[in-house]
Amino acid sequence: MCGACHAIPGVHGANATVGPPLDRIAARMYLGGHLTNTPANMMKWIQHPQAIDPKNAMPELGVTNQDVKDIAGVPVHAPMSLLRPTNRRGTVR
Repeated sequence: MCGACHAIPGVHGANATVGPPLDRIAARMYLGGHLTNTPANMMKWIQHPQAIDPKNAMPELGVTNQDVKDIAGVPVHAPMSLLRPTNRRGTVR
């Protein structure tokens, strides 16, 4: 799914240029130019990019809570309620 729009090193066929490459995503300061890069914000961005920035090119893909944890690399046992998204100022969204 991600490789249709993003380049992902080491993933065969994931060489698209619609979105930014996903290598070193954990080292980036912001996600989508709006959210500080935290596990909670990564999950929010993956699940609802249009809610964060309706003008961005990333579509709503119907990613489930379990799938977003897998994609974002969050431990399976982490409850969604504990992963509270924050904005650039660190306040809860």
